Amino acid sequence: VLKVIIVFVIVGFAIAIVLTWAFELRPDQGGVQRMDPADTVEIDRIVSEPRSMRWPSGILALAGTAMLFLGVGMMTDRLLENAPGNVGSELAESVTPGARLSSASSPADEGRRTVAVLPFASLTEDEDSRTFALGIHDDILTQLSRIDDLAVTSRTSVMAYEETTKPVRDIAAELGVGALVEGGVRRAGQSVRINVQLIDASLDEHLWAETFDRELTAENVFAIQAEIARAVARALEAELTPEAERSLNEMPTESLEAWESFNRGRILWDRIGIEESERQAVVEFERAVQIDPGFVEAWAGLVRAQTWLIRQGFETDTMPARGSLDRLAELAPSSFETSMAAGYYRYYGHADFEPALALFEEALASRPHEPEASQFVGYILRRLDRWEESLPFFNRAVSLAPRDASLLWNHAYNLEILRRFDEAQKFYDMSLRVDPSFDLARLHAYELELFRRGDVEAAEALGSGTISFTQPDSRALNRYWIAIARRDFGAAENAMRELDAQFLGPNRAAGTEFKFPRVTLTALARHLAGDRAGARSLADAFIPELEAEVERRPVPATGDVFGYSAGPLAQLGMTLALRGGPGDAERAIRLGEEAQQVYGIDQDAVDGYSVEWQLLQIYLVVGDYEKALNLLERLGERPSGLSAGELRWSPLYDPLRGDPRFESLVERLEAESTGVFQWSEAGR
Repeated sequence: VLKVIIVFVIVGFAIAIVLTWAFELRPDQGGVQRMDPADTVEIDRIVSEPRSMRWPSGILALAGTAMLFLGVGMMTDRLLENAPGNVGSELAESVTPGARLSSASSPADEGRRTVAVLPFASLTEDEDSRTFALGIHDDILTQLSRIDDLAVTSRTSVMAYEETTKPVRDIAAELGVGALVEGGVRRAGQSVRINVQLIDASLDEHLWAETFDRELTAENVFAIQAEIARAVARALEAELTPEAERSLNEMPTESLEAWESFNRGRILWDRIGIEESERQAVVEFERAVQIDPGFVEAWAGLVRAQTWLIRQGFETDTMPARGSLDRLAELAPSSFETSMAAGYYRYYGHADFEPALALFEEALASRPHEPEASQFVGYILRRLDRWEESLPFFNRAVSLAPRDASLLWNHAYNLEILRRFDEAQKFYDMSLRVDPSFDLARLHAYELELFRRGDVEAAEALGSGTISFTQPDSRALNRYWIAIARRDFGAAENAMRELDAQFLGPNRAAGTEFKFPRVTLTALARHLAGDRAGARSLADAFIPELEAEVERRPVPATGDVFGYSAGPLAQLGMTLALRGGPGDAERAIRLGEEAQQVYGIDQDAVDGYSVEWQLLQIYLVVGDYEKALNLLERLGERPSGLSAGELRWSPLYDPLRGDPRFESLVERLEAESTGVFQWSEAGR
């Protein structure tokens, strides 16, 4: 509305000037008349008037011109703030009202207390110096985050600016902050120089700057970091509580060597998703605590790295992580680090969601402005099927980490499962602008269009046009489902031939993606095309391999807490359904239902949907439509991946079309996705 008003004022003012110049009001001659050109006598009269008579008109003309330019400037600024490429402005519009978001402002404004610490530049060209500089940066960021009066942007968000040449105002706008800290580190022999400055982003002015030249010792390094944190707090007029002051005075370790090993571990942890880096991070954290057994932060990093290997299926023994956590609890029983590490242990080590939630909430209460604590509360809540409750925590985390592509994707996924598709698409787009190579965000943006909205053309454009996939398997898989939607089953089979891997999804030991393998999808395309003999031949040849996979992953006596066996069970069940031999249908259903019991939505509302969706496909292939309808209604009455789009285009649902229960479900899901449908009490 404000934009429209400004535009009308500017346009109206310009028109008024033209009309006033060219016309005049003459009541005696019928109203508005075109103004006659001034004759020589009139011009001489105006020129001969004293200056005191001419000044008012000139001043009014200048004032009007100034107002015109001011209006244009205001409109331009506002349009730029809300330009499509500005992630920060979109974020401010998208998060829940009341979430703490900042904007650049005057020095006296509280908004300036939102601060981002940009990665410190290493002024010495070697990897050790870069690691040292990043360690300084991380510690200063951590110190500032402990000051309750400051809202500090997360490390993940600022790392994208490690080598940026962007202007200060642009960075601040993208991060949604009012102040920036930046600096450089030069390490030479046994001395270190650190240059640091605090910049008011709205004015592009230095609020404070300092150069520190010290002997290179652990005590000096941590003393400099504390001085910087205090100076930033003073410059931003932030209150330093006694607790924050105590934390600034604490030395995490007296060993520079231990601290550097810890920094190497943190950098390796940034490469999460690469097994070698994940394992090497454990090695570096272990080295740090061996050098200094009292190093709290290093023990916390070690617990997280050890438990993540368990969650990924690379390790099964929880005792090393338990031992690290016990040592951490002895050193700092009531600390933020201990609460977070204990949460990781329950979450990653045991998939024990309720205790993990309590621990992450405890950590968040001690540091309300810590984005990681907030996002992990959100992660756990949604696994407990409390999707709506998780949204404020993701909002809070995103406001502190607006350039974290993974976090933006996770927030979008929440909104997608809640069937708030327009909002979800906005956050997927923001995630991809932050990291154009983030295939997972592309995949979900594609699935949102195809499976949720049912817009085949839009999904095809996302998969092969303006937003192409970087991984060949992703492109092939997406072409497969587009072809199925178009009922071009030959094209679907051709797409499967382009896959490099037999089993889809990331090459992770846990295999938690639960996707059908290539042969099964090819057999499904033949089945839908009416080539039952071709589907049977493919399935029959592949079943021994799947049976071996099921044998390799038996359900443990203590329970399969991560659902490692669910994927192979469901995959074997679907392949048996496609073979369609004597007894295959009954066995297929039994295996699919067993997979649901192992790791369905009741066990994990996030990953469990994939298992139940595969069970639904088994029911449809074998023709047990009553069970299919029951499961469809179960998935449709709660937040889940089931939406009207897939039900409209998928040929698997053809036998259900016209059934009152099916049609009622589709209509309800369509209404819900547009905001008409309200959750029932059961749905809540």
